Amino acid sequence: MNFIRTAPPCGIVGWAVEGSMADIGEYLKFLKPGMLVDLPAIDLAPFINQYGQVEVTKIPNWEELVSQEHLQDTERLLREVEGGGDSIDLAKLTADVWFRMKTQARCDLTWLLAEVFRAPFALGAALNNSWSDGHHGSILQSYTPEELETWFRLAAPETLMTGEERAALADLPDPTPAYRGATSRKGLSWTLDRSVAESIVERLGKGKVFAADIPRSRVLAYFDDRQEAELIVSLAKAH
Repeated sequence: MNFIRTAPPCGIVGWAVEGSMADIGEYLKFLKPGMLVDLPAIDLAPFINQYGQVEVTKIPNWEELVSQEHLQDTERLLREVEGGGDSIDLAKLTADVWFRMKTQARCDLTWLLAEVFRAPFALGAALNNSWSDGHHGSILQSYTPEELETWFRLAAPETLMTGEERAALADLPDPTPAYRGATSRKGLSWTLDRSVAESIVERLGKGKVFAADIPRSRVLAYFDDRQEAELIVSLAKAH
């Protein structure tokens, strides 16, 4: 089986089979290292890395330790989206599966739903969580802004944002004054709150606050789960 790289993955799933979609079993194999495991009652010290994390794949017979419930739920999710069963209800399963994964698998699952299965509702749930996951920025930073913009355009608003966020998005003035704290004006993430942009520049220790009046048609999403009044803005030039 020949694999070709189709996008820069966080982990190891950013691959597709040349000429056809890989078997669901292949994707599950790649996702397994990031799934829940039932750690054995042994001395785990030899398997702890420099970050204090247990490297599960170094434990003998580690695949036998993977939670069967998590594995089955993940397989059900992938088979549903493969069969065209994408829906709001399936998005709930997506979020549940995502939350039980480690960072690598969370990123890879999001990639699969966007690039392989193109499932808007399931993608919305995964993208919402992956975008906000991370201590300083998204775990999806290994992807280009252009790639991520296509994901935001594909994702269903109903699962990408809460009802309150969708209402806030609909009520934005046109154009919308927005700010970005960064080293470059180019980027998807902006905010309605200048103080948020200023705090980002302060945390980075570099960059500046950019300001723009953004046409509402270019605002792809609005998030406020971290009280940052964040706008996801198309890369088309803001005025």
